[in-house]
Amino acid sequence: MPAEEPQAVEATDEGSYWGNVSVDANRSAVTQPRVLELRPNCERPPGLVVHIQVLALQNNDPKTNEGINTTWQFASPSNRELTGPYSNFVRTIQSGFKPLLNATGVRYGPLDRDGDTASQPVTVVNGNGTTTSYRWTVEKQTEAPYEGCWMTAGVAPA
Repeated sequence: MPAEEPQAVEATDEGSYWGNVSVDANRSAVTQPRVLELRPNCERPPGLVVHIQVLALQNNDPKTNEGINTTWQFASPSNRELTGPYSNFVRTIQSGFKPLLNATGVRYGPLDRDGDTASQPVTVVNGNGTTTSYRWTVEKQTEAPYEGCWMTAGVAPA
């Protein structure tokens, strides 16, 4: 199991706010740079895993790509295998998922969970009010070192 990392927010049960986020959830001072330090652990429910990554991308520093790196840390091993090395992942986010970077607002749809797979619609708003929607899919991992952890299997335009 991966080592514990500091948490920006407390992980709670799946029926709580983090398990099924369906309200406007914009950047908060509590999560802003600390979310960039988070890494996978097996105590976080799927909705929180999605939220951490979206916040990390909202707070991405274009010079260091810390937000993209945090998102990469939460990518499942199979996702990383498909994406290729980290440099490819950075290019993919910067080109195909640019609206997620430094979005000014976010709306999370209801979390849909089916066993060890969960997906959640995420709509981001940029500075001029344009919205872009995605479907975030996370899966509970079955192999070490992430066995039991929710990690991102994929993100697709919705």
